[in-house]
Parts: sequence; C-alpha cells; structure tokens
Amino acid sequence: MFCSQCGKKSTEGSGFCSKCGVLLQTQGQSPINQGSQSLLPPELQQTNNQTVIDNTINLGGQQQAISPPTVPPKVTMVEAFKDYWKRAFQFRGVSTRAQYWLVILFNFIIGLAIGIAAAFEEAIMWVSLAYVAISIIPSISIVVRRLHDTNRSGWHYWIVVIPILGWILFFVWLCEASKPSRFRSVEQNPLDVGIQGGN
Repeated sequence: MFCSQCGKKSTEGSGFCSKCGVLLQTQGQSPINQGSQSLLPPELQQTNNQTVIDNTINLGGQQQAISPPTVPPKVTMVEAFKDYWKRAFQFRGVSTRAQYWLVILFNFIIGLAIGIAAAFEEAIMWVSLAYVAISIIPSISIVVRRLHDTNRSGWHYWIVVIPILGWILFFVWLCEASKPSRFRSVEQNPLDVGIQGGN
C-alpha cells in the first residue's frame, strides 16, 4: 500500500503513513470511517444533530466539508522555524500548536542570545531591532494560521485590542488543540495535518 500524499510504501495493516502521517485508505473503505471504529474525535462522531458521512458533516441539515482526519507528524524546532520563514507571507492554511509554540520558543532563544550579546556590544542592538522588524509579518501570518487551525478566522486576532480579558482569551485559543477546520485544504502542507489534537 502506498501513501496517496507522499508516495511512501507502508506496511500492510498500518493506519497512517510513517513519513507524512496521512490516513491510509484501503480498498472500499471510507477515509473517515475505516473498519468498525471511527478515527474521528468523539465530538465529530454521532451526536444529536451531527452525523459524519464520508468527508462532510451534517450540522442541523446543512452539509459542510471537512478534511480527512490525520495524525500530525512530529515537528522539530528547526522544521517549524524553516516553515515559519518559508510561509512568511502566507495567511492561508493552518499551523499546528507545535509549529506555533516551537517558533515562539526559537524566537525567544534568538532574542535572549542577542540581548546577552548586546550587553557586551552596543552595536548588536541594531541587529535585534532589524530582526524584530523583519519578523513582524511572519509573526502575524503564523498567528492567523494558528487561529485557522482552531477553526477561527484570522479576524479573531483583533480580540487582543480588548485589555486583559481579550489577551487571556487569545492565549487560550493559541493553546487549543487542532480542530477540524474549514481553512485546511486538501492540498495541505505536510506540517499542516493535525486535526486530532496531537500537536
């Protein structure tokens, strides 16, 4: 069996691709419901007015498309940071919780290193200011993609203009697990695949 996204050959009986984490589909089975056990989170399985059928969810009589569930691959700090700069001006798609927080950690480490160096050499302060200036747009775009990963519009970013309560709510949103999202495309970045709350 070969992965439909990356083409890697997988062992028989494995549910997910070991390279990119995509759900493997066997002949005649739905990608959402393979076998007798659903791979969707409990909140998306049969509940009151919500029934999942193939790649759509029926919400009170209205069909909405969702992405197939996948297990997010483990993301390293270096991969997350490369993706941060590669998608610096991309406001579409999603960034997982791990991607977002690893970038925050990496930027914190860079800022700390520059701050320590600036204590010994005043000219290095200009390097710090330059880094902050070129990081503004990529930082906004990763926040928008992180909000998309929680199935919120990027316009929710404006909640930060509300002092204290807005900041707390915004922080909670950034810490939430990935959710099925209307912003996740079928042709997704391999690092974008975490809808089951893994990363």
